[in-house]
Amino acid sequence: MKSFVLLKETAEQVLEEADVEIEGAKLKLEELQLELEQLNTEYSVKGGGILEQKNALMKQRSESIAAVNSSQEQLLEIAGGELPLLLVSDLLKDIGTQGKAEQEKKLNKVALEKSECFIRKICWKI
Repeated sequence: MKSFVLLKETAEQVLEEADVEIEGAKLKLEELQLELEQLNTEYSVKGGGILEQKNALMKQRSESIAAVNSSQEQLLEIAGGELPLLLVSDLLKDIGTQGKAEQEKKLNKVALEKSECFIRKICWKI
């Protein structure tokens, strides 16, 4: 029976020591959390977030450059394609019409010259 009492007292003493250690650890944890908050505040005051901002801005810059390059490539494709011709389609139609008129005028001139030549030949024979 004495051994159980002694064992009980030893266990109670171990539990009390564990409780004291737990309380000490809790106090240490609270101190460390307070110190962490102070360090975070000091970090922010000294511009600690600037590195993250710099990295975000660098990423945004590279994305913007890529978007500009892509847009330039698209514009080059559009400019080299059919779009410029669509913008001047009326002018191209006018050029075609004028070309046909000039060709017809030239054909009429040649026909007239041949007719005159034929008439001269006939007139000389008479």
